[in-house]
Amino acid sequence: MLGNKVLSDIEIKNLYDSQLYENSEKVFNRLINAPILTNLSFINGVGINISWTDRSDNEEYFIIYKMFGQNGSWQAAAFIEPNKNSFLDRNYIPFASYNYSIKALNISLGYSNLSNSKKIIILISGEEEINLNAHLIGRSINLTWGGIR
Repeated sequence: MLGNKVLSDIEIKNLYDSQLYENSEKVFNRLINAPILTNLSFINGVGINISWTDRSDNEEYFIIYKMFGQNGSWQAAAFIEPNKNSFLDRNYIPFASYNYSIKALNISLGYSNLSNSKKIIILISGEEEINLNAHLIGRSINLTWGGIR
C-alpha cells in the first residue's frame, strides 16, 4: 500500500493503464462514488486537517488535490489508503489560501468524479499561540478561534 505517500501526477498515471482510463472515463465515474469533502481546519503549527465522507466501497486509494491561492492549478497532494476519512497536510505556507478536493481511485476501474471543493485561509504565521480557523461558506467567511495562550 502507498499509505500517505505523496505522488507526482506521472506516478498517479502509471498506477493504472492510461489507455484503458482514457477510453472509459465516463463508465468508471459511475462505478466509484465520489467522496464528500466535509471539513478543513487549521491546527496551529501542525497543518491543515482535511476530512471527508467515504461514499464508495470499492476504492483502493483516495487522491487529495490541492490548489494554492485563487489562480493556482489543482495538484495531487497525497495518496491515502482506502476507508480513511481524514488527512493532515503538513505542507502549508502561513498567510495563504488553499482549495482542496478529493477523488476515489480503484486501479482496475479508474477514479470517481472530483468531490466538492472547500477553501481554507491561513491567517496566522504559526508562531502565535492561537487556534484561528477561517472557512469560506458561500459569500461569507466563518471564523472560529481559541484563546491566546
